[in-house]
Amino acid sequence: MLLSPRACVLASLLAPACAACAPDAPEDAGHDGGHDAGTDAGFDAGRDAGPPDAGFDAGHDGGPDDPGWAPWTQVERCTFERATFPERLPTIGWAPCEEAPGCQRVVPPAPHVARAWFDGGRGYLQSITVEGNQRTIVLAAVDGPTLAAWRYRIAQDGFTCRLDLGVGDGFVGFVLSYFVDDPRGRVDQVFHTEIGHLAELEVDPIAVIAPGVTSQRVSVSAELVAFWTGAWAVGVDVPSGRVAFLNEPLGGIPQNVTVVGDQVFWEDWADLVRVASATLDVTASLFHRADPGDVKGFRTDGVDFAWFEGYDRHPDGRYDRLELWTAPFTRDPAALSPRRVRAMEIRSGSMYGGGWYVVQRGAPNGYDVVNVRDGSLRRIAAGGGVMPLYVAEHEILFSTVRWDPNTLPLVEEP
Repeated sequence: MLLSPRACVLASLLAPACAACAPDAPEDAGHDGGHDAGTDAGFDAGRDAGPPDAGFDAGHDGGPDDPGWAPWTQVERCTFERATFPERLPTIGWAPCEEAPGCQRVVPPAPHVARAWFDGGRGYLQSITVEGNQRTIVLAAVDGPTLAAWRYRIAQDGFTCRLDLGVGDGFVGFVLSYFVDDPRGRVDQVFHTEIGHLAELEVDPIAVIAPGVTSQRVSVSAELVAFWTGAWAVGVDVPSGRVAFLNEPLGGIPQNVTVVGDQVFWEDWADLVRVASATLDVTASLFHRADPGDVKGFRTDGVDFAWFEGYDRHPDGRYDRLELWTAPFTRDPAALSPRRVRAMEIRSGSMYGGGWYVVQRGAPNGYDVVNVRDGSLRRIAAGGGVMPLYVAEHEILFSTVRWDPNTLPLVEEP
């Protein structure tokens, strides 16, 4: 039951977690909590008040650059369209950076890149363009063509529309949401298809969640679509459409939900922060813990795990001892073989993939880039204000710049 007693105490659970970790707001109680507490109502705020568009047909020129917008599906009063010819939309270009080797920058003009995924040896990015009350979302290969595009009115007459997506295992998962102030009026529709079949995407969802919970950070495999909200780690089984609120048995707040195959991992934020895991058929339990310390920044690329362990936490969120750990991927917590990589100086927004763990140092101090195989430390000197969109063996992707971590100079030898 969605409106359980657990949901009713969300605010009391979230407050102490946020208070305990205030300095780490970019990743945890602030970065994720900001999504949890208000992204779902306020993600589109500020644009909702804008006047409605002249119409979905406005601006069609029928020429060679027209993507051919056509009706796709309807969720309550939200109408979603998709591009019949997405390849006609502009692609993102890259050029070498002048200041450093192994660096490329976006060639302007370029749309805002909001999220990205590295899957099957290829990078994918999601860009967003907003014109008045209309949002256009484009899915493209980082080094290739535009694969698909959708557009919809963000809000009108007191209701809000939203489309979130994720990429994994060669599939795309979508959560289309309609919501109003009354939670009982919210509806989520979940879709799932192969990347190569986006043009053939049928309008029938694999699941409908009502009352909806409004997704964030969709994670996808061939078997599952999963996401988290302010109170729930939600899993949707692709073949059957079965929906499960996976973290129901646990008392903490879910963060950083990740799917590998049919298994879902997340951080469980309670008095301590631990890692939990579940499938739709196996009840949630704690997967890894560092009591009396916290486990944070838990990431996996399906090959290895990487995470922080912090001990002796101060009221301001700092730790007297902070370490980076790794382990080969396993589904069985009893088979987990943790290995300490190195002591760490700071813990903030982080991302892992391809053997590299990247940590924000905060603007303008750049990023720490740790090779988890040998513990060596490299650094990106510029930036530091935003998290990477993804990290892979030969690429760290940000919204406007990409780096090959292998070309970064060593700060500390292994």
